[in-house]
Amino acid sequence: MAEERRKYPRMTIPLDGRWLGASGGSTCHIGNISPGGCYIHTTARSVEGHGVVSLYFGPEGSLSIAGRVIHAERGRGFGVKFRAMSPELELQLQERIENMKSAMVA
Repeated sequence: MAEERRKYPRMTIPLDGRWLGASGGSTCHIGNISPGGCYIHTTARSVEGHGVVSLYFGPEGSLSIAGRVIHAERGRGFGVKFRAMSPELELQLQERIENMKSAMVA
């Protein structure tokens, strides 16, 4: 069994987003997310390197977080590891993830 490398467990919650990298931008669907990163479903061709993902949390507003693509599946999407965040941004992200998780259970 493979050892889990992630610091935080990923949550599957429905989020829309936008990825902006060196090769341009693309709208996307976030497949899963944690305070450490996310998986972006998109058919965008080139997703290598660093970029910014904007996550749309509905009425709570959006957050833009810098990240680095750590693996890609051509035609399917890619995994992003978030770069160091300010404590305020990290807290906002954690709160929004928890709020969406709670809303899904209710």
